[in-house]
Amino acid sequence: MGNIIYQYGAKRFGALQSKVAIQAPTPPVSRRQQEIKRLVQERRQLSKLWKKASEVEKEGISTLQADIKTCMVSLRRAENSRKRRRKKEQMRTRFYKDPFKFLKTLFTKEKSGVLKTTQNDLEEFLRATHSDPKRHEHLAIPPDIPPIDPPEHQFETGPPTWKEKRSIPKAWRRAGGILIPKEKDATNISQFRPIALLNVEGKIFFGVISQRMAEYLHRNEYVDTSVQKAGISGFSGCLEHVTMIWRQIQMAKLEKRDLHAIFLDLANAFDSVPYELLWTAFKFFNIPDTIITLVKDYFQDLQFCFSMPEFTSSWQHLEVGIMAGCTVSHLAFTMAMEVIIRA
Repeated sequence: MGNIIYQYGAKRFGALQSKVAIQAPTPPVSRRQQEIKRLVQERRQLSKLWKKASEVEKEGISTLQADIKTCMVSLRRAENSRKRRRKKEQMRTRFYKDPFKFLKTLFTKEKSGVLKTTQNDLEEFLRATHSDPKRHEHLAIPPDIPPIDPPEHQFETGPPTWKEKRSIPKAWRRAGGILIPKEKDATNISQFRPIALLNVEGKIFFGVISQRMAEYLHRNEYVDTSVQKAGISGFSGCLEHVTMIWRQIQMAKLEKRDLHAIFLDLANAFDSVPYELLWTAFKFFNIPDTIITLVKDYFQDLQFCFSMPEFTSSWQHLEVGIMAGCTVSHLAFTMAMEVIIRA
């Protein structure tokens, strides 16, 4: 049937000829490269002659070889300088065309791979990572941290209302998850990071809560945005950090001095923050008790499972850490880090 339709359409409307792939033109060979190639051939010929020459002739051939070596060193140095200059111009053009894409190619490693593990190993890894035997221990603010001033602007607790039920629906506390590779050709479970696929209605609801919480923290100047920007809208921390690094690189090149950059990355930071630290941070920043109770109720019974091509893991309780993909978790993590920074 498909052939009949195709033949009828081709007869009536004509067939579009497939385009032949056009190969990229070979870059022209410069005169310097041609000269280097010629000198290489002459050097090979002289090497063959040297093996057959007498002792007297070898001295003259050695002199010619030394002259060729000197010329090739000079030509190759000039050719390498030209290539570096061209590469620098291309990099500069790519940077000005799309700075974000250019920097992403510099700092982002290629990621690929398929996780190879059994269901028991995956579930044991999830239990070991997300179980916290100390989750009921109370954490207090260190006494050397001065208390903050009472808020001038009160927290907005208007609609969407939660007063009718005062609890989070069970469906909002269940998440399916997938594991995406952090490295190229990843196979071990430690080379993957989890992403939670949460209920859409719950993400919208807690997105509103997170937005109001961010506005509350910003208006009362509870978070130092010169240091901590994650989760606070209107402050592009990544862009500022990249700009600062770029400025320091330019100044180091201009002043011809060394530049040492140190990047500190907390190992498994999201998956290891204890819940008691979150509630302590909420109280420290004078978050209303109703909101603390609401978020506590949400985190109290969080469960998730991960889907693999061969199986789906059993439900796991999240007793420590926050989930990547949760709309309120990133701001809660920012508040916890702010307390640590102040300590």
